[in-house]
Amino acid sequence: MGRILKNKETREKLREEVYAQADQGTLSPQDAVAGIRKMLGLTQVEFAKRIAISVATLKAIEQGIANPRVSTLEKILTLGRFRLVVGRMPKIR
Repeated sequence: MGRILKNKETREKLREEVYAQADQGTLSPQDAVAGIRKMLGLTQVEFAKRIAISVATLKAIEQGIANPRVSTLEKILTLGRFRLVVGRMPKIR
């Protein structure tokens, strides 16, 4: 399941990295979801409960196997203080 970032300074540094990648257009959807979850210091179980999806679905999204619904994506992005901009696709690595 991975290590959870409980240290506030570490989470803040990750937040800056995720925001920088988003600004550059290099943030993949799965990295955005995993990054937001880690910025909040939540496990996959905690995060899935918060956005009302199954843990299996969250894992699939973070692995790039599944695509979230727009409503799910909006919930995730709101938690990370992002907003969904229609028509602007991020560059995928």
